[in-house]
Amino acid sequence: MGNNWYEILGGVLIVLSSLVGEQMKRMWKVGFYAFFLVVALVYTGIGIHMRRQADSKERWLNMSASRNGTT
Repeated sequence: MGNNWYEILGGVLIVLSSLVGEQMKRMWKVGFYAFFLVVALVYTGIGIHMRRQADSKERWLNMSASRNGTT
């Protein structure tokens, strides 16, 4: 998953956070809170996945470089 999608999802999360605080009917508010929660959990999951992927790639590059004697 690309870094651009992660940034776009972050922007959507910011917009949703402002909508959650608006005055609206109770059912709409509950729905927005639920949708906000889902988007926030997806955003967090993607962030954790991207960080683990970057760490794994960095470790692989370090191991590869040490095997080749470049470090």
